[in-house]
Amino acid sequence: VAALTGGARSATILDTTARQEPDFNNVAKGLKVLSDGRYYEVRLLPLHGFGTSDRPHLVVIADITSAMVAIRNSTVQGLIIAALGLLLAETTLFFILTGPLSRLQRTVHTLPLLARGAFETVRQKISRDNRTSWSKDEIDTLDDTAIALSHQLEELENRVTEKTQSLSRRMYDLGKDRDFIKNLLDTA
Repeated sequence: VAALTGGARSATILDTTARQEPDFNNVAKGLKVLSDGRYYEVRLLPLHGFGTSDRPHLVVIADITSAMVAIRNSTVQGLIIAALGLLLAETTLFFILTGPLSRLQRTVHTLPLLARGAFETVRQKISRDNRTSWSKDEIDTLDDTAIALSHQLEELENRVTEKTQSLSRRMYDLGKDRDFIKNLLDTA
């Protein structure tokens, strides 16, 4: 070092730079150095026009602490804004999905009643709550299908009941006929 401005502060920065990057030729592109709590950029600039075999260099030390602090603050601010945006998006999504998911849950918990034959109860629990046709969604389609299914199952159950009763009457009549014929054969 032939000449140095800034005295001890510049010497400390150069010592820190030398410890961080022993090959000073790599400093030509610029090197960020932290010294005494401040950030500096150290850059080597070759000086042309000197006839010596060892080329002299000018070492430029720039205090970039304010830029580094601004970058750090911008990064922290960006992360905070991103976290708040994510929180707002998740909260909005929660409120948007809460209604449809509760309707879907109601339908899912009501469908097993079909197996027990509680058709009217299913229709009452699933009935549309004055929803207009323009706001019909997939859950409404599922509800409409479940209601239609309840009507079909109820009709089938009624038919089965009628057929069972008819078969019971026929069996009773056939039993009476059988007993009558048996009594005739026993008396003959």
